[in-house]
Amino acid sequence: MKSFLIPASQVQQFWPAIKFATTAVDNVSAEDRPKYLNKLIVELLNGKAQCFVRLDDNRRLMAIAVTKISTDELTEENILFVSCLYSFEGVGSSQWNEDIKLLKDFASARKCKRIIAYTASKQVLELTANMGFYERFRCISLDLEV
Repeated sequence: MKSFLIPASQVQQFWPAIKFATTAVDNVSAEDRPKYLNKLIVELLNGKAQCFVRLDDNRRLMAIAVTKISTDELTEENILFVSCLYSFEGVGSSQWNEDIKLLKDFASARKCKRIIAYTASKQVLELTANMGFYERFRCISLDLEV
């Protein structure tokens, strides 16, 4: 298996899978999907967001990660924000360790001080805790009828 950053010129090739993974991870409602996806494709094409993929030995797509370099609101340091981490099939922790190393190397090369992600998945929390991530805060949400 091989994981790598895809260039903006290849985003269109992976767009159906990116759309599926990101809207599933971010739990985007049908009514918000067009605006969400339009913003995402623009950011991926202009380099403000990045897409990493994992392909198996037969070049079949196994996983997608979408990131964005941002500024931590608390510390004002550069961060790599992982907005989507989606695996189409289960893999072992050694593969996830390789994928996280790729993200770490990418973030370090861009002078990011940390990698941050939001998740509601207990499985992701357990997996990332084993990789040295820690819970910094929790985000809760309440939808209002307006």
